[in-house]
Amino acid sequence: MELKRISEVPFDDYRRDPVKYHPPGGESIESVVNRVMDFLNFVEGINERSVIAVSHWHPIATIAALIMGLPLSNIYKLRISTGSITAIDLDNDDVLFLNLSPLRVLRSLGFSDNELIKECGE
Repeated sequence: MELKRISEVPFDDYRRDPVKYHPPGGESIESVVNRVMDFLNFVEGINERSVIAVSHWHPIATIAALIMGLPLSNIYKLRISTGSITAIDLDNDDVLFLNLSPLRVLRSLGFSDNELIKECGE
């Protein structure tokens, strides 16, 4: 489904019931759950206090939904912004924070976009 407008991609069935349908050319929710469970089991097995993982929206939302006990059919109710941070405490099965945007935090502290861009360039 490359080089298509979003309006040209048939997402309606998937958005209505992501458990029953998968996105065109994409993974089923069962496949995503299996992948994230393999990852969570790996993390628990390496015996590290903290682990950082970078991923797309779907695996992050799936892990958060599983930890919070949310039905996967409602996964689209979880908004995960690009570049945001989600923290999960696997020892206590807690989502510590979801969708924290570092840029929003810095902007709320009074930093302008120009200041942020300048600092990133140095």
